[in-house]
Amino acid sequence: MILLYHHILPEGDAAGLSDEDGLFFRHSPEAFRFHLEELQRRGYRFGSLDGLVRQIDDGIAEDERSAFVTFDDGWRNQYEHALPILRALGIPATFFVTTDHLRKGVSCTKRMGPAELGALVDAGMTIGSHTRTHPDLVRLDDTRLEEELRGSRQDLEDLLGRPVTLFAYPGGSLSARVVRAVRRAGYEAACSSFGPARNDATSIFWLYRDVISASMQSPRDRYRLSPVARQLLTFRVERRLRASLHRRA
Repeated sequence: MILLYHHILPEGDAAGLSDEDGLFFRHSPEAFRFHLEELQRRGYRFGSLDGLVRQIDDGIAEDERSAFVTFDDGWRNQYEHALPILRALGIPATFFVTTDHLRKGVSCTKRMGPAELGALVDAGMTIGSHTRTHPDLVRLDDTRLEEELRGSRQDLEDLLGRPVTLFAYPGGSLSARVVRAVRRAGYEAACSSFGPARNDATSIFWLYRDVISASMQSPRDRYRLSPVARQLLTFRVERRLRASLHRRA
C-alpha cells in the first residue's frame, strides 16, 4: 500500500496557504503519526518506494502488508512537520516536488527550497519529480509536456547531484500519451492517484496509492485496509484507470 499525503499542518494553522493550495488534503502531525504507528501495530512493514520499484522489476508484486509513504507538491510543512515524525520512527518517504521556483531561484515560502530538499536527502528520504508548474499534463501539447517532464527531472538532478527516477502525475491526471512521454523522459516508475489496488509490473507507470482519513475508521478506510476487499474490488480501480488512459485533451 502506497500512502499519499499533501499538507501536514497543526489544527488551525494554514498561514500563507489558500484553498487553491489543496488544503482539503491535509492531516495534522498527530494524525500522521497515528497512521504510521497504527499501521506498524497492525503488522505493516514500511519500506522505500524505490525499493518497491526494484522489487517489481525483479518480478515480485507488492506485499499486502507492506507500506510506503509519499508526499506530493513539495510543501514546506512536509519538511517542518512530517520529517521529524518520519525520522523518529525510522520510516523512509518519497517527496514529489515541483521545481519552477527552484529553477528561477525564487524563494517560495510555501514550498521547500534547496536547503530543505538537501536535508531530506541527508535524512535518507527520496526526491521525485512532480513537474515544474503542476499543470494538467493531458492538456499540454507535446513540446510543453516534454519540458515539464524532462525539465523538472533535470532541475532536481542538477540541484541534488543524483539521479531522479520517480514521478507523480500532478492532480493524478494521465493518459496513454502522457504515460508514453513519462517513459521517454527517463523515469523508471510513476505514481497515480488511483487506488486501492495491488502494485505489480502492470502498474509500474501508474502505481496505485491510498489516502487514509485521520481516524482510519471510515468505510473507505476499512475498504482500503482490508486485503480481501482490495482484491475483490480491484476491477473498479482498473475501470477508472482505463477511462483515464483513453482521455484526450
